[in-house]
Amino acid sequence: MNISNVSAGKVTYEERQRNLYFLKMLYTLFAIELLIAVIWTSFALAYPDPFGNGIKAYWQVAITTGVLCLIFILLAMFIPFCQKIPISIVIYILFTLCFMHFASWLALIDPSYLVYYALWLLLAIAVGYAIYAWSTSTYMNSLISILITGVACLIVFVAFLIFSNVVFLGLLLVLLGVIIYGFYLNYDIRKVVRGGIQDYSREDPWSGAVRIWLESVFVFCRFIELLGRSCCK
Repeated sequence: MNISNVSAGKVTYEERQRNLYFLKMLYTLFAIELLIAVIWTSFALAYPDPFGNGIKAYWQVAITTGVLCLIFILLAMFIPFCQKIPISIVIYILFTLCFMHFASWLALIDPSYLVYYALWLLLAIAVGYAIYAWSTSTYMNSLISILITGVACLIVFVAFLIFSNVVFLGLLLVLLGVIIYGFYLNYDIRKVVRGGIQDYSREDPWSGAVRIWLESVFVFCRFIELLGRSCCK
């Protein structure tokens, strides 16, 4: 028996399990960010005077928190020192606080409530991914990703359709956009973790939950690229 092959197989299995744990923590922390933002935004919408109106009035504070969110994303992406505990935890907490305030301000200044609706859709997808990640020991394939994204978004869509006065066409367009985003977000992350040679046990999920927002740019760039290729053909 080739001992080196056995050892290599064992290491590969262990790394795979650590990579799966990284995904579990990543999706969980991502869901927590969105949950806090949705709760804060819901409170601001439910109590406009003086709470919600105060957030809306001080737009300078909201813009500052938005800029800080971008700075924290760049720090978590490009500064190795910020990708290690405890600095990564501090950045994650600060980012979450800034994001919830900026997201609530966007929802408050949006009379169509589509921003608030999009937050609920993203939260549903993140919770679905987190539940699946913790309930299995395998990577999420494309079919499962489509099912989770579709079912999660459909539940939110029906709830807003019944209990809100948001325009149907707006609900539908945002639904399609978020479904595409949710699917390709998981696809890109899964492709990197599953196909890469890097051991993600050395990666920090706290900073990863901040860097994940940069994936939104890559997702829509990839989607536009696919549309461009199909049009050229």
